[in-house]
Amino acid sequence: MTRAFENPAAPELGELLAQIGWMRGLARSLVADPDEAEDLVQDAVVVALEKRTAVRVDLGGWLRTVLRNLALRRTGREGRRSGVERQAARPESGADGVREALERMELQRWLAEAMLRLAEPYRSAVILRHVEGLDPGTIAARQGCSGEAARQRIARGLAQLRAELDVRHGGRAAWCLILAPWVGRPAGPLSASLTTGGILVGSKTLLASLAALAALVLAWWTLGRDPASPARAPGSPAATARPTDLAGQADAEASPAVAAPAKREATPVPPAPPEPVAATAQDPLFALLSGRVVDEAAAPIAGAEVRVRRPEVGHLSMLDLETRRAPREVARAVTDAEGRFAFELERGIPFDLALAAEGFCDEHLPQRYAGEELEAVLSKGFLVHGFVRREGDALPIADARVRVFQLNRSARQERVTTTAGDGSYQLRLTFQEDATLEVTPLREQGSGWIPLVFDDTGTARVDVALPDGIEVRGRVVEAGSGRPIPGARVGEGWTFRRSAETDAHGEYVLPGFGVSGVQELHVQASGFGRVQRASLPAAVDGVLRVDFELPRGRLVRGRVLDPEGRPLAGAYVAAVASEQGAEGQRAEWLSGRTDVAGRFEIAGLTPEIRHCLLASAEGLDTRVYDFPASESTEPELDLGDLQLAPPAVLAGTVQDEKGRPLAGVEVLLVGTNADRARLRGDSTLPPAADWYVESRRATADARGRFWFGALPAGDFRLHARTRGQPASPSVAVRLAEGELRDGFVLVYPRGEELSGTVVDDDGRGLGGVYVNASLVETRESGPWPSASPVASTRTGADGAFELSGLPAGRYHLSFHPFELAGDPDFPWLSTMTEVESVSPAAPGPPLRVVLPRGQSIHGHLLDAHGAALVGYVVVGNGPESVITPTSTTDEDGAFGLAVPPGTVWELEVH
Repeated sequence: MTRAFENPAAPELGELLAQIGWMRGLARSLVADPDEAEDLVQDAVVVALEKRTAVRVDLGGWLRTVLRNLALRRTGREGRRSGVERQAARPESGADGVREALERMELQRWLAEAMLRLAEPYRSAVILRHVEGLDPGTIAARQGCSGEAARQRIARGLAQLRAELDVRHGGRAAWCLILAPWVGRPAGPLSASLTTGGILVGSKTLLASLAALAALVLAWWTLGRDPASPARAPGSPAATARPTDLAGQADAEASPAVAAPAKREATPVPPAPPEPVAATAQDPLFALLSGRVVDEAAAPIAGAEVRVRRPEVGHLSMLDLETRRAPREVARAVTDAEGRFAFELERGIPFDLALAAEGFCDEHLPQRYAGEELEAVLSKGFLVHGFVRREGDALPIADARVRVFQLNRSARQERVTTTAGDGSYQLRLTFQEDATLEVTPLREQGSGWIPLVFDDTGTARVDVALPDGIEVRGRVVEAGSGRPIPGARVGEGWTFRRSAETDAHGEYVLPGFGVSGVQELHVQASGFGRVQRASLPAAVDGVLRVDFELPRGRLVRGRVLDPEGRPLAGAYVAAVASEQGAEGQRAEWLSGRTDVAGRFEIAGLTPEIRHCLLASAEGLDTRVYDFPASESTEPELDLGDLQLAPPAVLAGTVQDEKGRPLAGVEVLLVGTNADRARLRGDSTLPPAADWYVESRRATADARGRFWFGALPAGDFRLHARTRGQPASPSVAVRLAEGELRDGFVLVYPRGEELSGTVVDDDGRGLGGVYVNASLVETRESGPWPSASPVASTRTGADGAFELSGLPAGRYHLSFHPFELAGDPDFPWLSTMTEVESVSPAAPGPPLRVVLPRGQSIHGHLLDAHGAALVGYVVVGNGPESVITPTSTTDEDGAFGLAVPPGTVWELEVH
């Protein structure tokens, strides 16, 4: 591997490590005890790493002097250790010794990988400072930044390493104790550690040294010591490790004025409050995310644990479910006596906060940004409980997945549990609005989405009875050859909410199929393209036979570079596709990470659809490149070098026409890097997967502020939207590489308002009714509602609704009880009304809409042999004044249409 950093004034690390043999011999001649000799060599190596730039000519002579001086100091300071101490210091023999060696090698490997995972420019700064031995001024010149910025980069890189060690080993004190004996006394020859294949495959002098020696020395010497204390050798009596900050504590060389805020270790007793720190002019990419945790009476909660997680490409609608469900934890703290916490984080990145305190319900705050000041209220929560049983025999269903989430939210929360042996479940939530329950058992049919209704005590009791559903059987083979594919995964819907694997013969069995809204099957296998089936055959005796043929998948490879053109390790890359086909939307998101050489390979790309590549890395921008037009003809595609750049940040405020900030508004930024078509060339093919890789979403905070970070240079369009109001006018924004655009004002007019209540025949409010408002257009045939609603909302629990931001005009309103429970023989009906004028001059009184009851047309859809047809759509054609009813057949082929009494209908089947 080519060395990433060169220091002509300092010896190569390879030269230093080559001296170890004779250094051991000299050390053993200077001190009698072999263990003390090993300590002496270790201390000399530490000095050499710290002082490498002081060596000009004779490395061997310089090291001899260091060894002799250290031996004299050791003799004068400590004297001879007792025999008992020497015996305790010797490595254990036999199985214990082997186990210790393996543990040490594993930690060495993990430490090296942790350093390579550091985002740029922090990784380079740490290596330049603590491996290359450069001073902050030289590092600043190398990286093209100020000396203060270089110190901050070193400090933040070390802070990230501390945070990873804290998370891995349960706190600062724990990992300091783990590292202490290993750094103080190596268990064997250094060369043995350096040649272990598990450290870093394919690395050469720099990375091997970093993995086996510098990682340990760096962790003990730099991470474990008090950042405010002077440097001491690890073997000295004063070199004690005390618990310090989880992340963000500045290095000893960082100026106190720019040190990161204290993010304290998660312990039951809160430490002293952090000192507030603002982002400095030298590093405007960082700012504070701070706040206060209180109870429902606004009293501070001390000792609450606050965890910060960084979702990958957080602003985008990621289809990579595995990565999305496990965001990386980047910091952790415990609130002080005033309930306060603070983190210094990258600007423009949506972070998720998880809060927990004894006696309170856990809280999840998604999409929070550096620059925000939060007040998080912890409560006892709202209780959701019940039983899940089989529909046929009422037997309990154990181990079913129960999920409660917020429907129709861009940053929705969710809670998940599983049923006990008696079928019972219990969840505590911190939200009620739009709370929706879904049950997914192992064998029975899933529940679909169930809206939750809470009583006055904040409790919702929901008992769920699940039918057996349909058993799906089939075989998965390779297209063309017909060879069976073992280990293929067949599942319900694109999320594979439930799945089964094929056996050695390619056969699979998936029970419980047929949940409403998930009437499709997907299959995927390593090295093959993904296939889906929405057009399913009829079930015979409760069994659906569906076979699949999978095409061989394509492979894409390439290399990701940092802004200086160096290989970028640990970058996130994904091949993304989305197209409409005969079986519905075909979406794909296959991901991976770059290796130490910056290279990546992604296999199993579906050959029939077009892809683009998304690449991102912490501290850099997120870029998208469409695949070349030759993608459709090449089984393997090399995209070459893809270079990431410094990120741009766009921050601003959403205001109404009077300059008042608007909170809770969703802000959408649409666009990608200007060179997106670089690989596609002159092809006339449209870009691939536009919506997923172009549309970024953020939510305005309590002061109307929004942030977008990790942006590439390019042209974007910005607009705001919220429930019950039309979207704001779209604004064009052009960003340059690394540009920090702050103070942007996005105007979202409040416009005119239209409000009312939806009730039943007895005047009771009906909650959860969908309300759509469309402007009435004048056509040749007369007035007609526009094709797309201007604004939409849902009624509250009391049936009230409000639409705002409306342009003046005449409106057509429709009301849909899609999720309203009722008598199946006398169902709720959709209804319509018109408002003649919405204007400042004639606002009019609130509307009162009575939702009517109807009757049902119901039946079963069967094939010629009497078998149920599942997932077919039945449409009613009737009077033009009535909204067209539709129904989808269930596992028994049953359907039901809600229609007004006394009307005549023709039925169509699709």
